[in-house]
Amino acid sequence: MDRYLSPEHRDAGTPTCPMAALGSEAARSSGKTRAAAVAVVEEMIDALVEDRFSGEARGEAMVDYATMIGAMTLARIASGTPLSEEILERARKRLRR
Repeated sequence: MDRYLSPEHRDAGTPTCPMAALGSEAARSSGKTRAAAVAVVEEMIDALVEDRFSGEARGEAMVDYATMIGAMTLARIASGTPLSEEILERARKRLRR
């Protein structure tokens, strides 16, 4: 999470996260494109669940993934401003709890 929510990831010339870069486009897609996007979301949630032991692991993973994607999207929108840094910092802090 720390690496994902870093200024380096935010500023990467080529976005490495298709959901943060194209999520809203994927939501409007149909057929194979949308199915592929849903599969990626499922894979990411499953990957985040692996290290958890609570009964709410899947729900927690969903919220964490949504926080990560949303924070990165907002940080990119605000890139070059103090707000961008604050978004990344606060998301990292929240996710560490």
